[in-house]
Amino acid sequence: MLETLKLIERLMAVFFRNGFEEAERLCRQEPDFDDNVYLKAAVTYKAFVYTIFTLEKPYIDDAYERLKVMQEQISKDRKGYKFSSWFFKQDMNEYTDEEAHVELLNAEANMLAAVMAFVSDPNILTVIKAAFRLRAAHSAYKFCGQILKEKTNWESAYLRVALDDGYKLGWGFYNILLSHMPDRVLKILAFVGYDCDRDLGLRMTHFVTEQKRTYRSKILAFIVCFYSFYIEQFFGCGTADKDWVKKLTSEGLAEYPTVCHNVHSIYFLIHRPLHVYYLSPSYLVLSHNFLLFYSGSI
Repeated sequence: MLETLKLIERLMAVFFRNGFEEAERLCRQEPDFDDNVYLKAAVTYKAFVYTIFTLEKPYIDDAYERLKVMQEQISKDRKGYKFSSWFFKQDMNEYTDEEAHVELLNAEANMLAAVMAFVSDPNILTVIKAAFRLRAAHSAYKFCGQILKEKTNWESAYLRVALDDGYKLGWGFYNILLSHMPDRVLKILAFVGYDCDRDLGLRMTHFVTEQKRTYRSKILAFIVCFYSFYIEQFFGCGTADKDWVKKLTSEGLAEYPTVCHNVHSIYFLIHRPLHVYYLSPSYLVLSHNFLLFYSGSI
C-alpha cells in the first residue's frame, strides 16, 4: 500500500497539470489495478470531480458506476467483524495498516455517495438516502479517529500519517459543512449523536494544508478554494478566510503554473481536448486575481 500511495502522489501532480485523462490512464495500467482499492478510489475521485463541475447525467452515471466498484472492493478488503465486538471493546491493534486505510476509504466512499445523491436527483427519497450515507460516513470517520488514537503497532509511520491526513480532511470538512445548519437542526442532530464543532474542523483542515505531509493536502487545498469561492458565497454562509484562500491559491500556482484554479476552466478542459485548449500562465494569473477579487481579497 505504501508504494500505491506514492504512485497516487505522482499521479496527483499529473492531474493538477491538467492531465486528467493521462492520470487515469497511468492509474489503470498498473498490474494490480483490479484488486487495488486505492487505485479504484483514485479513478472514482476523478469521476466525482467531473460530476461536481459539470452536473451532467453521463458524468453522474459514470461516477455512480465507479463508486459502486470502489465500494465492492472495500467490502472485500474490510476486516471482518466478530460477534464479540457487539459486547466487548475492539482491540485496534488487530487492524493491519492496510485494513485501517480501508476503513478510511469506506468513510470517504459514504461521503461521496451522500454528495452524489444530492446532485443527481434532489427529491425526498434521495435526501433520505443521503442522510443515511452521512450517518454512515459520520460513524466511519469516528472509527478512523479511534484507530488513530488506540492503534500502536503501525508497521509504517507514513501510513499512519496518511491515515491521519485523510481523517482530518474528512472529519474536519464534515464538521465545517454541518456547522452551517440552523441552530435548531444542530440541537436535534446533537441529541441523536451527530456532534459538530466548526472550530475543530477549521483546526484540522488548517493543519493538513499547512503541514503538506501527503497528497491529501493538495486535495484539501482545492476543496477549500472551491468551498470558499463558491459555496460560502452562494449560500451566504459567512465570510471566507481570505488570507488562507489567498495563500492556498498562490502556493498552487507556484507549484503548478498551468493548473486550473477556477470552475470555468476545469469545465472547459473536461469538454475540450487538452491539445486544443492550453492554459497559459498569463491566463492563470488573471484567473487567480479574479478569484481573489470574487472573495473580496483584493
